Amino acid sequence: MNRLQSITAISGIRAFDSFEWVGAPAKKYNLIYGWNGAGKSTIARILSFFEHRRVHLDGFDDLKFKLKTERAVVTERDVASARLNVKVFNADFVRTNVLFDASEANPIVIVGKKSIVLDKEIRDLEKSLADLVAERDKLGKQRRNHRDPNNILKECGKTVVHEFLETSFAKHQYYGRSYNRSRVKKLIDDGTVTAENADSLLLEEPDRTRIREQLQARHQEIAFRSPNLERLEQLFEEGNRLLRRVIAVAALERLESDDEVRSWVKEGYRLHTERGATKCYFCTNAIAPTVLAEYAGYFTDEVTKTEEAIGRISDELKKLEEALRGQQYPDSGQFLTSLAAKYMELRNEIKLHSIHVLEACETLRKRLETRRGRVHVPGSEGEEVPFPEKQFSALKAGFRAIDELCSEHNELLKMGKEKLEKEARRLELHVVADFLLKDDYFKIKAELDAIDKEIAALEKEIEEVNNKLQEKRSALEDMSMAVDEINNLIAEFLGPGEIELTAVPSGPKLWRYRITRRGTPASYLSEGEKSVVALAYFLVKLREKDFDLEQTIIVLDDPVDSQDSIFLFRTYGLLKRLLGKAGQLFILTHNYELFNLVRDWLCSDKFKEDSSLYWIEKKRTADKRTVIVQDMPALLRDYKSEYQYLFYRLYAHQKKADNLEEPLVPNVARKVLEYFASFKWSCRSSEQLSSIVQSSFVTSENPRRRAVGDAVLKFVNEYSHGRDFGRPVTSAVAEADAICNDVLEFIRMNDRVHYQALETICTKMIQ
Repeated sequence: MNRLQSITAISGIRAFDSFEWVGAPAKKYNLIYGWNGAGKSTIARILSFFEHRRVHLDGFDDLKFKLKTERAVVTERDVASARLNVKVFNADFVRTNVLFDASEANPIVIVGKKSIVLDKEIRDLEKSLADLVAERDKLGKQRRNHRDPNNILKECGKTVVHEFLETSFAKHQYYGRSYNRSRVKKLIDDGTVTAENADSLLLEEPDRTRIREQLQARHQEIAFRSPNLERLEQLFEEGNRLLRRVIAVAALERLESDDEVRSWVKEGYRLHTERGATKCYFCTNAIAPTVLAEYAGYFTDEVTKTEEAIGRISDELKKLEEALRGQQYPDSGQFLTSLAAKYMELRNEIKLHSIHVLEACETLRKRLETRRGRVHVPGSEGEEVPFPEKQFSALKAGFRAIDELCSEHNELLKMGKEKLEKEARRLELHVVADFLLKDDYFKIKAELDAIDKEIAALEKEIEEVNNKLQEKRSALEDMSMAVDEINNLIAEFLGPGEIELTAVPSGPKLWRYRITRRGTPASYLSEGEKSVVALAYFLVKLREKDFDLEQTIIVLDDPVDSQDSIFLFRTYGLLKRLLGKAGQLFILTHNYELFNLVRDWLCSDKFKEDSSLYWIEKKRTADKRTVIVQDMPALLRDYKSEYQYLFYRLYAHQKKADNLEEPLVPNVARKVLEYFASFKWSCRSSEQLSSIVQSSFVTSENPRRRAVGDAVLKFVNEYSHGRDFGRPVTSAVAEADAICNDVLEFIRMNDRVHYQALETICTKMIQ
């Protein structure tokens, strides 16, 4: 047969970073001992892949390894093709083959009288089934790597709800918070939103914003009144005509050169003539009629009417200027967003045109005001001011455009309920289509549908092949022979009839085994009973079909886990009796009692030459975790107690020669203390040890002795309750070295001769 010699490399798993096999090549019988978490289960699982001809467990997709056999080096790529006959008993086997929760176990087939043709058909069906399952699993893995379309629909539903928040539809029976994945799916299922029409449902951003603002109903109607500028052009015509008008009057040189005197005389003339005064109000002298006649020829009615016309035109211009400057405009925020930008553009244009029109008005008005009171003065005619026709037309057009924009805004706000519902629907479909397109929903759904179709076809084939396979397996004879053998093995542990397997039909020509306790279906089994049933099932399963024990590698990973000491001794005897002729045997354990029994078996004269003993440990260097398999240390191989080895590990750690991981230090120290206290003072409990430490150390007058006693007492009381190195007691990493030093010093102080003897052994090993 092709035996395994060593495992040279393991990588790609989370438990550790690298693997080293530094021990001698494996022989026919092999014992691998190490604490929990050292890597034993990983080794057993890797070997189980060769039994199943594939990596059949989750979490090992990235696994890489190399195994050296007598014939070749095999890797993870050779699992299906390597000629390596392996049978593995481990927790995976128990979970897969014995359904304790259902109180049933998988059928066991033992070759009896059977048809060669039937056996051939079973083998062909098994190969076909394996191929179909592998293809289905491959597709299943592809499917799991895809995004879940239901999650996309769920997020899409949330997005629709968010879109309608702060709108009048926020509490709508359709668009409100009840909108969810099923609403989106209905749109897809009824063809409202499809991969083909999704693009056509998308809204331009301005439309989307407008609709949302309409739904928000936060805007009010806008009232806008533009200034009345209809007379502006006429005022310019009249004003320019007044600037050009020439009035003939009798010349009075004394008044023409002095505007202030002329204004003063004009007012005096008006006052005296209106009151019929004959005396001057200023000097009280009589007014000569010739003087009044002279002034009458100068301040004529035409002059007065012209000046009044100038004042009227000037006042109108001023009012129009004030109206234009004081024009009230709506705030841009009052408009719907889709109209606001256009409105701001119009306002900016109006502002520019207003500046030109106002400048022209102001120029005309100031020139009129300058001539007012001087119209009869020769040469007082003013230069005409051109009417800003282009700017004025643009200004009026701008005001009309704003007015129309306000009307459009107001009309949009007056939208009826029915039309508003339609707009809400448009927005809903936009959000759904946009979300599904951006998240590749239709592409993902199409890919998954295609995969599901393939998987469904494979599942149907698998079911058909499985049914045929089960029918043909159930046709094999001598099923009761397997039941009897299992029950015989269980009886060796628990007594006749205590726990038994009973063959019961679970379908046409299909059989399963039910676990019973004294004839009644067993609902609950202790951990020890489960271990016994599973191991018995495994051992009988080794004899099914044409199984050849002498050509098979048998791997047992902690076969006595959760068993008490009585079960442990019986298990050891059973394994020795039934597996002694195995082609190659690997027993992996963290149980020291089983280790002791198997070690004595393999170190006996009959088996010594064909046996290898190994120590497995996970060591950390810097940030790297390495599992190392090495030859069994002499202190474990040659002594019946592990005390010497544990003392050495603690001593070597103190000397920095072979460091323990900090969490293991208090566990090793605890066990060393228990061994020492047991043979030194026959202590059976931590309370007895505490009492001795209290009386012999804590009360001592020697400061060093008292300090060590205090430290050990604290350690015993706080950290001495664990029982398994693989399940470390809690201890701060910073305390590890102190615990190590204190425990070793405690032993040295109590038994110097004993300590020196162990120190001599440890020193030789370190060297």
